[in-house]
Amino acid sequence: MADAWATGNSLSGTKYGLSGCGSSAALLVAGGITGSTSLSASEEMNGLTWAAGGSMAGARQYCAGYGSQTAADMVAGGKMPGPSTLLTAERYDGTAFSTGASLGGQRYQIAGCGTQSSAMTCGGSTNGTPSAHVNTTDKSNGSTWTSSGNLPYVRGSHAVSGSSSAAFACTGGDSSGTGQSTCANFNGTTWATSGAVPQALRWASAFGAQSSGVCSGGFDAALVTASYLYNGATWSTAGSLNVARHSHAAGGGVAVAGYGASAELSSIEIYGVNFPSAFGFADVAAANLSTVTTSDTVAPSGYNVTVAWTCSGGTASISGGAFASSGTINPGQTVQLKVTSSALYATAVSATVTIGGVSDTWYVTTRNAPIPQIMIM
Repeated sequence: MADAWATGNSLSGTKYGLSGCGSSAALLVAGGITGSTSLSASEEMNGLTWAAGGSMAGARQYCAGYGSQTAADMVAGGKMPGPSTLLTAERYDGTAFSTGASLGGQRYQIAGCGTQSSAMTCGGSTNGTPSAHVNTTDKSNGSTWTSSGNLPYVRGSHAVSGSSSAAFACTGGDSSGTGQSTCANFNGTTWATSGAVPQALRWASAFGAQSSGVCSGGFDAALVTASYLYNGATWSTAGSLNVARHSHAAGGGVAVAGYGASAELSSIEIYGVNFPSAFGFADVAAANLSTVTTSDTVAPSGYNVTVAWTCSGGTASISGGAFASSGTINPGQTVQLKVTSSALYATAVSATVTIGGVSDTWYVTTRNAPIPQIMIM
């Protein structure tokens, strides 16, 4: 089954120009703008559930965000009004933000990728206008930034993903603010031009690796729903977003918020195979009456993102966790069901578990009534 976009739980509020990093199972988004106000707050998504994270010391938008949910950096960006451009960075440890290593120059609409200890940022604007877009590339070892090979073109509001030694940059606005389709690959030292995205875009977002990346959304002559797959050399069409959006965060394959049809968004979409292949539990026969009974353990396969599950008629445990009636499951985790058998002989009870829209019903049938013994005198 091909990857597609599926709607997830929304953020606490509308925003755009935010940054994100992590995975669909452990995602962090921070900053952005709502109305005319720059934001400092962050939110974390674990599975499909959002919770408030720590707040940055300063509000910022269109910054470079990279790392994981528990080890992330938010670098440079801008702050309203103006916007004023920033070179400062803030570092997140999963609970709170602290001061990080600053870039050598101010950047707005900058992009980056990597980890806290090995990061790359490129492009952006020195004063927030397209005429000041740059091709600068900087690398960080976690404590200091050094200049590295420049992009083969000036670019802002572009999309970048991968690692500090194998990254790709695509789309974005040139020095006149015109959207571009060009793409380039970074080997940790130098950039080389690569295949062009089928659309010339600004404010698109990207995620994934250099050899298996995705570019989604953005703005052409209008808002875009399209997504494109990258294999390190060429681009091909992928499944479209359900909601057209630009200036969204796309960390870990999750399109978060952004700007939609004349309105800021809070909605999110998750990219991947959002439902498993068919699965089944072994039914139980001849169970004792009124007895708590557990199923065999099953590991659903065929999906690659966090999905929701529910269980009716009984409860389920995910990878040995507490039994419950609903929750989320990640690829590779297991499921076990539990019911209490009937108080009657030869009677079945059942539990139905639904994972990402795929269901199986497990039956537990009690033993037959004993045959009366006839005594011959």
